Amino acid sequence: MLDEKIKALSRAAAAGGNNAMAGDLLGDLEKEIAQLKLDVNKNKEQLAREHERVNQELAQKATKEELADLEARMMQRLQDMFDQLRDMFPDKEALKKKLAAIEKNVSHYEPDLFKRCIFVTNALRLITADLSFL
Repeated sequence: MLDEKIKALSRAAAAGGNNAMAGDLLGDLEKEIAQLKLDVNKNKEQLAREHERVNQELAQKATKEELADLEARMMQRLQDMFDQLRDMFPDKEALKKKLAAIEKNVSHYEPDLFKRCIFVTNALRLITADLSFL
């Protein structure tokens, strides 16, 4: 739009110049330039507000170092929880030895009790076999 008016002004000046027409075109150009300046200032202010908002948001964000530290703490916590869970289950070999010793001691006292004890120890062995994933 501005280019068209500048071209019209140039044509008017080349044609011998109609001063009234040239004055009208210059007045229109000045108005449009003033409007463009207002628009530029408005956009500049809007951009400054947006820039300030982004800076405020960035100030609240975590840095890469903070994220790396958080990841390390979370991984350590997971490892601690896994170790704690693993410690909750008995050692299979130690449990087998204890059960064999109990079975041997009980077999000397009463055969019926021995049969019940074998049943219990076999059940416990099955349970410990299921813990093989540990």
